[in-house]
Parts: sequence; C-alpha cells; structure tokens
Amino acid sequence: AAPAAAPASGAAAVRGEGSRLECACRSRARLMRLFSQQLMEAGTEFSVSDGLNLRMAGQTVRVSPASDREAIFIYAPEEKAACACRELLKKLED
Repeated sequence: AAPAAAPASGAAAVRGEGSRLECACRSRARLMRLFSQQLMEAGTEFSVSDGLNLRMAGQTVRVSPASDREAIFIYAPEEKAACACRELLKKLED
C-alpha cells in the first residue's frame, strides 16, 4: 500500500514506514538524473525500483519523483536520514 500523503509542513510519520519528506524542485527528472550521477561518481551502491534505493546514515532510503508535480519524495525509517538526503538534493539543485 502507498504511504499517506505528506502534510504541507513537509514531514510525515508514515505508519510502519518511518518518515516521508517532500523536496520541491524545478525539474524532478533533472534532479533525479543529477542525484543518480552523483551516487555513481561517489561509488555509492544503489538500486532502481520505484525510485532510487540507497543506504544513508545506516538506513535504507528511497528517493522517488512525484507523479503529479515538480517534487521528489524521500522515504526513510528515521527522519534524520530523510533530512540528510533532502539537504543533498537541495545542494544539487542550487
């Protein structure tokens, strides 16, 4: 089942799945491409399945584009890992 939508504040505890953050962006396709390129250049292991799945801060984090707007969703067991990932995405877009 898909996680519930995040509130406007940006973070939501998703029952059984941890935290979901939304990162608004100018172009979700461009940002996902830049992010995956950065992961490859850094030698980070990740898989592609309904977005990018990677290990960050000792947790599995899933990063996927929104289907209906220019935004990226970040799912993680704990908000700390999701926030770290969101900061990386923001730096890439600047």
